[in-house]
Amino acid sequence: MIEVLQAGFQSSLQDAGRFGYRSYGVPWSGPMDNYNAGFARELVRNDPNATLIEFYQRGPELLFAKEAIVAVTGLYFGLKINGESKELYKAYRVKSGERLEIITKAASNFGYIAIAGGFKTELVLGSASYYPGITERSRLEKGQQLQFHEQDLPQIPALSRLRSLETVFDTSEIPVLLGPEYDRLSEDQQKLLWSTSHKLGRNISRMGYRFKPVPNLNLSGILTGPVQAGTVQLTPGGELIVLMRDAQTTGGYARILQLLPEAISILSQQLPGTRMKFVKSEP
Repeated sequence: MIEVLQAGFQSSLQDAGRFGYRSYGVPWSGPMDNYNAGFARELVRNDPNATLIEFYQRGPELLFAKEAIVAVTGLYFGLKINGESKELYKAYRVKSGERLEIITKAASNFGYIAIAGGFKTELVLGSASYYPGITERSRLEKGQQLQFHEQDLPQIPALSRLRSLETVFDTSEIPVLLGPEYDRLSEDQQKLLWSTSHKLGRNISRMGYRFKPVPNLNLSGILTGPVQAGTVQLTPGGELIVLMRDAQTTGGYARILQLLPEAISILSQQLPGTRMKFVKSEP
């Protein structure tokens, strides 16, 4: 058992996601950054659907009542186990009575804590991923008791190749496909869309990331249409909204682009004020 001493900010449990229920208005959820979440699971030899902790900007502090093997991943975070600083992207054995603490070293977005065997929690519609209105909790809470599937790992796994992960996010380009309403843009608007280095605003969440409006780049809304994680909507006011893992299932803004799956992870780790260009990819 693990006690949550401090919950951090917007910390939640996430598995691979909740699939097959979008016709009922239920989003996919799952990790915002599948790169870091996947590597955290791999470090402790979990399967791709194992439940882990996702945190945003400020991580949790956990007290372990049972021994476990854990791994922490994420950009610009630090890790302490029982007060001793540890490297990220490595697996560690945490003993009973020890504390795990996440330290924020610089402006950061999402990080992950994986535990060998995965966290144990109730499945709702086939998934453990927290989502308001679907699961009993939407965030980790101080004092919460976390269970995990105990797994015998006498040797701590090691994967040295993970250290190069930061280079994945060192980019100013977002690969995309064309969306259903792209052709409604005029020729000048299309040129403006591709040539502009779009500035990410402060309004970012698991539901969507908003870019600052660009003069002369806008479209009237549509009646309604299906959307998904990675859909790029253009509002009548000129905002570009990239829908993320907790995105709604339908929307009334023009859908001009669609991010490739790996681009969602890359965008998730970009900070407000970052400038990025959309780059057309082949289907």
